[in-house]
Amino acid sequence: MSRIPVAFLALILALFCAAPSAHADEAAAWQALSDGGHVALMRHADAPGGAGDPPGFQLEDCATQRNLSAGGRADAAAIGTRHATSRSKRS
Repeated sequence: MSRIPVAFLALILALFCAAPSAHADEAAAWQALSDGGHVALMRHADAPGGAGDPPGFQLEDCATQRNLSAGGRADAAAIGTRHATSRSKRS
């Protein structure tokens, strides 16, 4: 068996083994936020076009600014839903 399929199989197995750990880490993070004394710092979702706003943007006109992509809007909505769900479980 060549090295590439073996390495690919090892990568797939590692990802499956890491998934429960990632879920536990997420649950622990939400619990820490709920307990207080912690802050979550998040960046915005996908906003293509490099860094910063384009030349000539106007702060009061969103159409002139660097905006989220469709995927970024979907990600932001999912994050908001997840946050709201976590808040309602803690209440």
